[in-house]
Amino acid sequence: MKFNNILALSPHTDDVEIGCGATLVKLKREGAKIFVLNFSLSKNEEGNNTAPNVENEFIKSMTLLGAEYKMLNFECRKLQDKRQEILDYLIKLSKEYEFDTVFCPSSFDSHQDHQTVRNEAFRAFKSNTILGFELPWNCVQFRTDLFVNLSDEDLAAKVDMINCYVSQQHRAYMYKQYIYDNARTRALSINSKYAECFELIRGVI
Repeated sequence: MKFNNILALSPHTDDVEIGCGATLVKLKREGAKIFVLNFSLSKNEEGNNTAPNVENEFIKSMTLLGAEYKMLNFECRKLQDKRQEILDYLIKLSKEYEFDTVFCPSSFDSHQDHQTVRNEAFRAFKSNTILGFELPWNCVQFRTDLFVNLSDEDLAAKVDMINCYVSQQHRAYMYKQYIYDNARTRALSINSKYAECFELIRGVI
């Protein structure tokens, strides 16, 4: 598999950092180009932004990562209503950038926005490796197909990115202890210190 030109799909502003942040840090350090596409700025059904500063928080996080990024402005929890528009955008993006690997929510993620992004990613990037990241609170099960061995520096950088989201720090999955505990748990499977793991949705060698 190639990890030179990577697209990470984030239905909401902090999904990528939580699901594969340390892996992106590692791949960026090893020379990969990273493009992060965010679909929603956490707007509710009335069009009000439920986290007014989340756009700036996302930008700060992407700046730490050193990633190119794009922010779309679809309504939170309504991405399925824009399915075709999302697919068309992803197909256009695939032609503009020659991605070799795509990260997206896993096939087991129950959140409706995450399901939409995963499904349209599969339609748009059938010739690419697609890895599904884990957001445990949305999954009743998960397939641990691929593990990425992480360093202390990788995980510390992930925490730094997540800490950019001041507006979301009340959520349990944003706690530093949770992030480290989850990385330690996944690392047990590969006899390592820290790891993130992924579902292999599509593998291209």
